[in-house]
This record gives sequence, structure tokens and C-alpha cells, in this order.
Amino acid sequence: MNKAFGPGGWALQPRGPTAINNNTVSREYALYCLGRFVSQARGEQDYHEKGGMSETTAAEAAKSNALVRCCKDLGIASEL
Repeated sequence: MNKAFGPGGWALQPRGPTAINNNTVSREYALYCLGRFVSQARGEQDYHEKGGMSETTAAEAAKSNALVRCCKDLGIASEL
């Protein structure tokens, strides 16, 4: 993303609160590139406190998952 749009040329903005249901953390995010709305997606991640993953770590993983889903609309990794 930094290579394509430059540092600060893109942003992932939360679009609502973090939801936690049945050991799954999820949150909606919107992707902006060069100040323009590109895509919106919900990221999610399962977690198990006893297994070593905290809600905070799962929330970061959900953010990464949302970024991957938003980037599909840009055609990133479409050659795979």
C-alpha cells in the first residue's frame, strides 16, 4: 500500500464498534486511498483466551483481515 499510494496515502478507518460474539472479534472498516473511499469490509478473528490470544490481539488480527478484504477491490493479488 505504501509503495502504491505512498506513506500516509491510504487509511483504514473503523466504521463502528468492535463486536465480540462467541469468541469471535469483528469490526467494520473502510479503506481510503488518496482521500477517496475505496472499499468497506468486516474483519474477523476467532480467539481463545486459554489458548494465548487476547481480545486485543484478536482485534488487531480482525483489522488486518479487513484490510485484506478491502484490498481485493483494488485488485491487489489478483494475479494469484
